[in-house]
Amino acid sequence: GLTDYVIRVPDNYEKRRPLKTAVNDLQALLEEATSIKFEIVKNSLINSAKYISITDNGLLDNEKQKVIDGLESDSTFYFSTGHNIFLTGGSDYGTAFAIYDFLSDYFGFEPFTESIYTLDKDVYEKNISSFYKINEPDLLQRHLGSWRASYLTQYRFRTVAGQGGYDCAKGLYAYTDDPKYAVVNGINYDKIEIL
Repeated sequence: GLTDYVIRVPDNYEKRRPLKTAVNDLQALLEEATSIKFEIVKNSLINSAKYISITDNGLLDNEKQKVIDGLESDSTFYFSTGHNIFLTGGSDYGTAFAIYDFLSDYFGFEPFTESIYTLDKDVYEKNISSFYKINEPDLLQRHLGSWRASYLTQYRFRTVAGQGGYDCAKGLYAYTDDPKYAVVNGINYDKIEIL
């Protein structure tokens, strides 16, 4: 199959681990869904009129830039403008999560484990109408703990619990006003401080 679209990335995306990880996964999952390998093109080398832009790549108007500037680190902001799609967030972590939010909304992607997930298959044409979505996650720093998962899939999940050290589940309950929810895997975290 063929497509007019490319994946437009910042010139330095390879040095930004959350972006590199999620962009490579975006390319692989889109290929799995559509049987088309979307080319990854750096911003300075772009010559395509249709693209999925990872981060704003300096292309947004002041209104949308203000939205990004007001986002928390792991919040996502993804929208379409004309034929183009922008996947971005409050930081590189937020942008990585925006990639998976987009895949979930438009390609049925839902991970259950690192290797078990749902994804629409045999997608030959996708009519993606105009959209404008902001996702403020319940966990302000939901990427904490993610580094303990496989680096190939660590941003696929809405949050990934760590194994010792900082436990993302503890972080979840630290934001909970009701201490009765402070039980994780049978362990009662009764001395949790509400932040």
